[in-house]
Amino acid sequence: MLQAFNLALRFVLELLALVAVGYWGFTLSAPLGVRLLGGLGLPLLLATAWAVFRVPGDGGEPIVVVSGAARLLLEAAVFSIAIALLLAAGAPRLAGAFTLVLLLHYGIDYQRVAVLLRRA
Repeated sequence: MLQAFNLALRFVLELLALVAVGYWGFTLSAPLGVRLLGGLGLPLLLATAWAVFRVPGDGGEPIVVVSGAARLLLEAAVFSIAIALLLAAGAPRLAGAFTLVLLLHYGIDYQRVAVLLRRA
C-alpha cells in the first residue's frame, strides 16, 4: 500500500516540477515569446529528458538506457531546477513545501534509490 502511494506521489511530484518550471516562465517580466519559451518550452524539454533517459525496469521502456546513478542525477537536476525556479519566481513557501514532500518521497523510496545506485 505504501509503495503504491509513493509511486503516485512520485508521479505527482514529477508533474508539479513541470508546473513549477512553467509557472516561473510565465512570471518572467519579458516579452511574450520569452515567457512562452520559459513557460512551455522549458517544461517540455525537461519532460522529454525525463521520458527519454531511463533505466530498464524502472517504469516504461527506455529510449536511451542510462545507469541508475545517471537517472538519479537527472531526477535531482529536474527537481532542483523546479525548486530554484520557484524561489526565483518569488514563491519560497511553495519551494519549501515541494522540497519537504520530495524529501519524504525519497525517504520512503530509499530502496529504489539503493537499487538504482547499484545498477551500472
